This record gives sequence, C-alpha cells and structure tokens, in this order.
Amino acid sequence: MKNLNSKFIAILLFCLVQTSFGSNNLNSGSSSSENNLISNDNAAISSQSLVIDTKNDTLTADGGVKFQYEGLKLQAFGFKRDKESNMVTALGDVRIELGDGNNKARIDSPKTLLYLDDKILKYYDSTSYIEVGSATNALAPNDKIYFGGEEGIYENDLFTLKNAWFTTDFNFLNTGDYKDAGYHLKTKEIEVIPDNKAVFHDVNLYIGDSNVAWFPWYAVNIRQGSKVPLFPVWGNDTDYGFYISSGVNYGDNDSKYFKGGIAPKFSDKLGLLVGRFENWYDLGDYGKGLVTADDLLVVKKDSSIDNRWDLTGNHEYTNDNGFLKLNFQSTTVNQISSLEDYRDDLEDDGYYDDKDRDDGDAISFVTLDSEFKDIGKQKDITVNAKIKLLAGGEDAYEQLVDDQMDDASFGTELDHKLYTALDFTKDNEDYTVSTYYDYLKDLDPGSTSDEDDDQSRRENFGFAFNLKDSKINFSYDHKSGDKFRKLRSWERFPDLDDITDIEYIPWSVSLYDTDDSDKIKLSLGEYSLADATYKIKFDSERSEKELNTDNDSFRELGSSNNSNFNTRDQQYNKEENIVFSKNKEDKVATEFLYNQYRLELTSGKTREESWDREGIYNYDDFEENDAYNIYINESDFAQIELEDKKLNLGSLGSLGLKYNLRYDDYTGGYDSEYGSNNGGDSSLRNQFNIQHKITFLDNTSNFFRDIDLKLDNEFNYFNQSYSYDNGSRDGDSEYNGEVRLKNKDTIDEFKDKITLELGNTKTIYNVGYKQSYDGYDSDVKNEELFNNSIDFLVNDKKKLNLYYDLDKRYTRGELSSSGYTFDDEYNDLTNSKFGGSYYLNDNYRLYYSHETIDYTLKQNGIFDITDINYNKNANASADEDVSEDTYGLEIKNDLDIYNFTYTHASDERTDDDTETFDIKNDVFGVSYLNGGDVEHYYSGTYGIYKYGPSDDLEDYSVDQISFKYEYRDKRFTEKELKSYAASEYNKDSSEISAVEISRIKQILNERNDNQLDFNLTSIMSQEMSTPEYKRYFKLSLMTEVHREAYRQNNDFFESMKELEADIYGSYKRIGIGYTYREEADFDSNYVRDVTDRENEFRLKAGIGKPSQGWNVKLTYKTDLDDEDEYGIYLGKEMGYYEWAIGYTKDYDSSDDTYEDSLAIQFTLLTFPDSSIFGVGYNDDNGSMSPQIWSGSGVEIEDPDTL
Repeated sequence: MKNLNSKFIAILLFCLVQTSFGSNNLNSGSSSSENNLISNDNAAISSQSLVIDTKNDTLTADGGVKFQYEGLKLQAFGFKRDKESNMVTALGDVRIELGDGNNKARIDSPKTLLYLDDKILKYYDSTSYIEVGSATNALAPNDKIYFGGEEGIYENDLFTLKNAWFTTDFNFLNTGDYKDAGYHLKTKEIEVIPDNKAVFHDVNLYIGDSNVAWFPWYAVNIRQGSKVPLFPVWGNDTDYGFYISSGVNYGDNDSKYFKGGIAPKFSDKLGLLVGRFENWYDLGDYGKGLVTADDLLVVKKDSSIDNRWDLTGNHEYTNDNGFLKLNFQSTTVNQISSLEDYRDDLEDDGYYDDKDRDDGDAISFVTLDSEFKDIGKQKDITVNAKIKLLAGGEDAYEQLVDDQMDDASFGTELDHKLYTALDFTKDNEDYTVSTYYDYLKDLDPGSTSDEDDDQSRRENFGFAFNLKDSKINFSYDHKSGDKFRKLRSWERFPDLDDITDIEYIPWSVSLYDTDDSDKIKLSLGEYSLADATYKIKFDSERSEKELNTDNDSFRELGSSNNSNFNTRDQQYNKEENIVFSKNKEDKVATEFLYNQYRLELTSGKTREESWDREGIYNYDDFEENDAYNIYINESDFAQIELEDKKLNLGSLGSLGLKYNLRYDDYTGGYDSEYGSNNGGDSSLRNQFNIQHKITFLDNTSNFFRDIDLKLDNEFNYFNQSYSYDNGSRDGDSEYNGEVRLKNKDTIDEFKDKITLELGNTKTIYNVGYKQSYDGYDSDVKNEELFNNSIDFLVNDKKKLNLYYDLDKRYTRGELSSSGYTFDDEYNDLTNSKFGGSYYLNDNYRLYYSHETIDYTLKQNGIFDITDINYNKNANASADEDVSEDTYGLEIKNDLDIYNFTYTHASDERTDDDTETFDIKNDVFGVSYLNGGDVEHYYSGTYGIYKYGPSDDLEDYSVDQISFKYEYRDKRFTEKELKSYAASEYNKDSSEISAVEISRIKQILNERNDNQLDFNLTSIMSQEMSTPEYKRYFKLSLMTEVHREAYRQNNDFFESMKELEADIYGSYKRIGIGYTYREEADFDSNYVRDVTDRENEFRLKAGIGKPSQGWNVKLTYKTDLDDEDEYGIYLGKEMGYYEWAIGYTKDYDSSDDTYEDSLAIQFTLLTFPDSSIFGVGYNDDNGSMSPQIWSGSGVEIEDPDTL
C-alpha cells in the first residue's frame, strides 16, 4: 500500500495550479473538452470539461477530476486550496482507491481534507472497504471487510477511525446504513493497517439492533498469506488433545527484514509449540523471501514425545541477468498423515517388531533453480543450478515413495528424483574456464516411459580451461552411474508384480549396474615449424562397465515349465556377451598441421580387461571359468595417422583421406585358460577412411531455369584390419592371437547419402552396409549390418519416411585352448526393422513399424552353414522368435486430435524341441481430443496378454480393458453472462443490455484492472462478482479379466482379476465422485476370491446462490479389512456467515473400535478457512468428552479430485 504523502492533492495543486497554469498567466476560467496532464512527479490527471480558477485556487469539472499516482486513484468533482493553512478541501463527494488487485482499498466520504504540510488525510462520515479475498480465500461477495466512522485519519499507511463501525455483511450496501447489516461491531476506535491487521478497541457486538456482547479488544489478521491467529483459537485434536493458540503480527508494510507474525500454541498432550511463525523479508538487491514454522514443538510435556514441526523457507532473487529460487522444507512424519497411515500398516505387519518407530523423523528438502548469464566485472560469467536434495530423512522419504509405488497400477508413471545440476563458465577474449557437477538418485528407477529417463544414479563432474592466446587446453571429465533400457512391449505385462518383489510395473530395467569413465585431455599450445604448426597433446582415459544380470521374472518362471531353459537366457540382458569391462589408456601425441594436411604421432600404454561369456549359457555360480572367461591385455603402443582433410578434385568433387597405423607391443596379460603371461607378442592395426563429396547437378546459377534442380552425393568408406605376431611368447600362436584380438573386429563399412532437390521438393536417401570379421581370422564373420532410409520433403516438411534395418550377429561359441566350440560361425541373433511414416498433410500422419528378433542357440555339434541342407531349427538346442508390429494414425484438425494405435507382439521360445513359453500381446488404443472452449477427451485401450504353454504360465493371461472420458466446458452461457452482469450492475437479469453483456464478457476474459477510468457510483452499487464456474466430468474404467477363468465359467464378472472404476462430475459449485477398487485371486478350480476391495464416495457441493446457499461435503471410504471412514459437513450460508455441522468417524468392525467427532460451527464467510467457534464432542470407543472450539472445528478433508 503506497503512502499518500505527496502522492495526490499536493502534487495536483502545487504542480498543476502553481506551475502549469500559473506559468500560462491564466486570470480567468478556461475549459476544454478533454484534459490529460502529467505532472513533474508522474501524476496522471484527466477529466472532461476541466475548469481552473486561479484567482480562488479551485479546480472543478462536471464529470469529476480523475487523478492517478502510482498505486493510488482519486476522483472528486473539485478541489480548493487554502493558502494560509496550506490545506486542500475536496468539493463534494470524494472517492479514493489505493492498493493493487489483491489488496485494494476504497474510501467514500462527503468531506475530505488534506493537510499538505503534515501530509495527513482526514475524512468524515466515511464508508470504506478493503479486499481481503487473497488473504483469507474468501469468494465474492464475501471477499471484503467494510468499516467507517465519524472521523477518519490516514497517515503513514494507517487508517484510524473514531466512533467507528465494522462488518463483513455486504447486504448493508442495499441501503447504505451499516445498522442494516446482520451484525456489526461498534467500537470506540478502529486501527486498520492494510495487508496487516484490523484492531478494535472497546467493542460492542450488535446482532441486528441488539447489543449482545462486549470485548475490550479484538483483532483480525488481513495480511496476505498470513496464518497467524491474532485472537485466541482453541479446540481438541487426537494428537494434540486440548490446544489453544494466539499470536501477534509484527513489522509494517515498509519493513524490509522483519515483517510477519508468531503464535504460541499450548497442547495438553504435547506441551508448548510455536503454532505458527512467519517472517517476510526484503533484502533489496539481494532478493526477498519467507520463512515459516508450523507446530514446532519447543517444550515437550514428556521426553518420550516425538519431535514435531513443519518448517519452510523460500528466497527469490531476480535481475536483468537471471533469477534464483531457493526453497527449504522440513516436516516430521507425524505431520504427514498418509505416511503415518503407511507406518501403521507396516507396524500391523510386524515391521517394527525389532526396530524403533520414531514419527519425529523429519523429511527435509532443499530445492534450487537458478540461471544467471553475463555477470561479473567483465560480464563473462554464466552460472546455472538446479537442485532437489534430501537434507535428512531419506528412510522416511523412501517409505513415502514405497507407499505410492504400492498403489500404482499398470501404466502408471511415477517420478521421485533427487538431483543436483551445477555448471559455471567464465568465457572472455583471453580464456575460458568451466566446471560442472551432475548428481542423480532416482528412488523409483524405471518408473517413467521417458526415453531420457535412463539412469537411476549418476555423479558426473568435470573441469576445463582454454588459454586462447597460447591455445593451451585442459579438460577433466568424471562419469559414474548406471544405465537403464526401456522394456519392450512383449516384456511388460499387467501382472508382473504378482511374480516379483517390485511393487510397481517398471517401464525400464537396468542394463549396466556400473557405467563409469574418467577422461583427461591436455593440449600444450600450438607452435610454428617452418610453414607448419604443431602441438603436443596428452590423453588419459579410464572406463568400467558391469552388466546387470538380473532375471526377467516371467522368463525365470518359464524355467519351471522347461528344465532345459538355460540360466543365462532367463536374464533381461541375455543378448549381451560382455558382463564386465575395465579399460585404461594413456597416450602422448604430437600433431603437425600444414594447410589441409595433418600428421599425428602417438605413443602410449593400454590395459584392457573383459569378462566374456560368449557361448556360455549354463552355469552353477556366477564366477570365472563357470559363467564367464576373463581376458586381460596390456601393451605399449605407437601410432601414426595421416590425413588430407579436403583434396579438391574439381568437377569430380572433393576427397577426404585418413590413414591410421597402430602397433601394439604386448607386455603382459591374463586369460582364464592359462593365467598370467609376460607378453613378447604384438599386433598391427590398419585403418583407412575415405570421404567423397560431389554435386552432380546444380542449376541455381541459371537465372532462366524453369525449375530448381540439385543433386548431391556423400560417400564414406571405412576399413579396419589386424595382424598378429606371436613373437617370443610361449603357447599356441592361434589361441594367443584370438585372446589378444578378442572383441576386435576387421571391418568393411560403406555409407552413402544422396540428396535430390527438385523445385520445392527434397529427397534424401541414406544407405549403409557394414561387415565385421574376427580380428585374428578375417574369414570368420562376426556381424553384418545393413540400414537404409529415404525421406521425401515438400517445402522442407517431411511427407514420407521409409526405412529398413538389418543386423545379424554371428558366433562360434566359447573360446578355449582347443579353439572355439564350433569350427564355423553361425548366425545366433538377427534383428530386422522396417516401417515408415506418411504425412498426408500437416494434419494427417500414418505410421507403421515392424521388428523381428530371431535368436538361435547351439551348444554342441559341428555343422556347415553353407550346406543347402542345413536346417537352423533342426540343429538348434534353443530357438526364440520375437515379433512386434505397430500401426498408428494421428489426425490433427485445428484443436481436434485423433490417435489410433495397434501393437501386436509375440515371443516364442523352445528349448530342446520343448516349448518353454509363448507370449502373445495385442494392444489396441484410441484417443480423441475435441478441443476448444468445450473439450471432450476420449481414450480407450484393450489389451490381450496371453501366456503359455503350461497351466502355470497361462494363469497370468489376462485381458485388460480401460476407458476414460473427460468433459470440460469453459464457456459462459447467455444466462450465466446475464447473471454476472446483474451482479455487476445491480440489475435484474431481464434488464441487462447487449452492451452490458459484452462488457461483462470482457471483464471475465481479461480481468484488466489497470485502466484509469472508473465509474462514479458509490460503493453501495458496485459489483458483487460471483465465482467463475466450470463444468467438468470424468469417467474412467479399468478391468483385468482372467482369461482361463473366463474360458471355464464364461462369466465376465466372475472372471475379473482387478477392477477400478472412477466417476466424477462438477457443475457450477457441485462436485460428486465415486471410486471402486477390487482385486481377486482364483483357486485351482478358478473360483474367484476377492482379496481387496475399496469403496470411496466423495461429494462437495455449493447449492443455491453464493452467500445464501448450502455447502455440503461428504466422504466415505471402506475396505475389505472392515475399516470405514466417514466425513460429513453440512453448512448453510446466511449471506455473510455460515452455520454448519461437521462429523467424522473412523470405525473398525473387526474389533468394534471407533473414534468420532461432531461439532456445530459458525463461520464468517469473509474468513472461510477458520470457524469463529464450534460446540460438540469427541468420542473414543465410548469415552465421550464435550468440546468447544474457537477459530477451528471438525475438519472434513477435501477429496483430492475436487
């Protein structure tokens, strides 16, 4: 609230009359049709037909003089200044408005005086209001407090009224006489501090004309966001027993560091608490914030009582270079009801039989979001930070997450990440320095479908600098964490949680439990050598990966169906051959540059360790020589690389050439067959790379061309080959060579990209082919990879995309001293993909994808894969075929979006000619969003999940059906607009004109309160806005049907394994919802047995006209364990107040225990969150006690969806 001081009449008369008009030497009245003036102090003055009398120091206007200065608006029909007393008198009625949209105040007075020297405003027989809805959550028309008096003084942001009155009953506006209000307070003096408090002295309470009570003092908190009770409140609670609390506000609106309040609270069960503490502070250029404390237990009644508090703090800072938002919260478990309930369940299950339960444990969070750029003296620093960390209570928070995971159903996505992301960069013309830190801990790993959500833990950090003149560069990067991969459609199914300890069905599983690396790079500048330059570089790299070998729960279950199902293939990551690798390399290089030519000479040391399980499928223990073989190679190496970056071939394009030769002198090593070795052998690696670019056609230089035509081609070829020399090393040369070059490939790779531009069309074709062979024996194929794609674009918008990829892997089994298991390689794994997308226009997209995975396992025998009589399946000890087809259609039409998808997936496995498992999933999905002011959203899925072939596996076969519909009506009907306008203009709805409807529509849409104009009617006829109502409806249904049970009994309802239904609708102020959940198991005869059932009903309604209707809130919840919860709230709004009955009951029919509370409560609707008083009782298993509440009562929690 701005201080009046020199903000209005003083500026008006001194700046306007003395300066503006005096300088024009006006000695007679003058007028104009419109006057808009700006004073030297940025005061805005406007009027119609302004008349200025410089002789008598008066300023008048028939339409009133409008004046605005910063947050203050003033309007009067004229002003007169007395020079001797330096006092300004307003002529006629005066209206003063001050404050912003959340705390607007207004004064109407027939007589107003301004003392310019003392900067005091006096007004008489006034009627005033302050809007408090934002502070109290009150709805119009109960969002204002009204007051007035015989004499009012406004000085230094303080209203003081003598012989005053106060009410929150807006009905007195009909007559303008406060005595016509349902109630009012008559007081000797009222002190009102906007956005702070209203204090009353010597107060008499009148109900109608009757004086019913006297208070020596009373106070109301009207500070926005404040929850400090300034008048005593008391009540009774299960945790607190009897409690009472009262507090004070401190600081004024100009206080920078200490503005807030504190309310001690006494509890006869707990002791002394700080019921509420809050402090706002403003550090100016360093930002502002708020610190709060709720129910902070400072003096315990008994040492055995658990700690209790709820503390928060937030700080915000913004400038032209960025922002900072810092938040802290610490809450004890006993302040989180859902966590207390979860711990109660754990205690019932015996979890705390051998450990202490301390509900005084605190969960503490720190969050930070900050971005700054161009800071520092040189404006060369950028700093970013995003933090969400637990400062304490990790075990308690994990229990909270576990509770949510336990309630999650198939398809649910959760996300509980703790993270820190910090980076700092200083970049100027002399140097660049940067550092970063990136930390992640995901408490529900794999719980989202986001492709980027691929880690459960991470700790990365690094540092780099670059001296630009000397070109000295250094960087260090450390990465530590794991790696997750997405589950495919045939790997996810609804009842996964039936056969695993995982309490929810994940979207991802771990691929690598460890995925770490360290990299150091150092470049010691550039130096001249004749016409060339050279630089010296040092690089060091460490890496470590450990494969996750957890079993797929369903595949593990399949082993009970087929004893021949090998150990390895039950794992999620069965296809990976390397279960552990640990490598390090240190090297020094000298690089020479001359034009486009480059020469690099390198020497260094390497150590490579890998745990390889190629050809190993069955083992008893996960250890060396059983589940994997270990290979370690250590070497000193020298390397030379030559490059011509761009050889110009004229019309034949350009050519890039690179050749690399590396020599490794092995100094030691290890293999599982023979153990350690001292080296003496060597290998040679050759790499050759060619890149050719050419433009075959380009007519852009032809200004007379009929159509643009351009044809480009980019070709790449890469070759890598190895040779091995056993040298002085003992042992079999072939085996030694295979070990040294294990997992090193001879490669031939071709890539080509063709780009054709014709007019406004573009065609891009990419093709690649790669063959990989054994590094030691180049006649043995390891992999064959083919991929190609084509894109058609029109006006740079994609119209058609087609692709086909083929990846074949080959193996010869396990390597031993006698060679590989098989003399010839065979194709054990083939992955093929093809599909595409067709864009009919910007609105239509049709897509299709097909993927197959063929997996073949041979564990013994010798065969020739070139033999035309070779039959893969006949010789295979195991064969698995996976197939997935996805069809989709997406249609966008303005605000409407249609989606249709169908996915078919299958996974069939046989071991030794016996079927191990058979998975067939079909999922149909459709959704439609009809957008706009009225939104309809439909979505439905039908999933068929079939498993076999054994009865045990078939028992997991289900059909899942889900449907959801949502309706949102955000329009205003003609009737509703008339209702709003009737309240706005105080008319009957039948009298509302089209112009007034148009105006109210603008108000509702824009809510624009920044214009200078305002009407000249008094407070008595101003608008009484009603809430903006919405229509909403939601219906959702999900059911799982046990397929075998349905086949046996042909009864849909008796075959349901799970059912969840939810319906909710709201119209205007009425919302009603019902949720039903049920789970069941089946015995060997497929007779259904319900294991869990919950019913939940919820209703929240405001019936009738706002401020004169009924408020109803009902909640009811029951489950199969005979635990029932009830909540009933029935309130009748009587204009400015409400009488209500509140009742709650918790009942356990299994042991016939209960607890209930009832209260009759009175609430002023201007302060809807706190009852003025309540009378009732608490009953704990027949032990009844009467209760009186003040400032509180029986609370019925709002249903989550309302």
